[in-house]
Amino acid sequence: DWVRCHDTELHRNRELVVPDLTKGEEYWFRVFAVNEVGEGPPGDVPGRVIVKERVEEVEMDLDAAIKDGVTVRAGNPVRLMAYFKGRPEPKCSWKREGTEIKMRGKPENTSISTALIIKQAARTD
Repeated sequence: DWVRCHDTELHRNRELVVPDLTKGEEYWFRVFAVNEVGEGPPGDVPGRVIVKERVEEVEMDLDAAIKDGVTVRAGNPVRLMAYFKGRPEPKCSWKREGTEIKMRGKPENTSISTALIIKQAARTD
């Protein structure tokens, strides 16, 4: 049995995103053209479609406020921000001079950014 994967609205851009597909499953599709006269015969899309996670290279951008470096007086707070995207969602960690930072600061991660927040910076940070 064939199931319609969209409502009756016409898609003039000739592109359709089909939601709620299951990763790893196989699907076959048909396409129909519709005009004022009605719906034409189906056209089978050749081959099957296997649902996979879309993979995108990681892109990272530092917040403009820190691109040229940061100077903070000892005892003052510091917030370092970076924005990223990629698929699957990247995991973020902070390093200083190539080694993991001992967490005096508290990282805050979202799906698009990471921030390292140190409430009272020390000379050793």
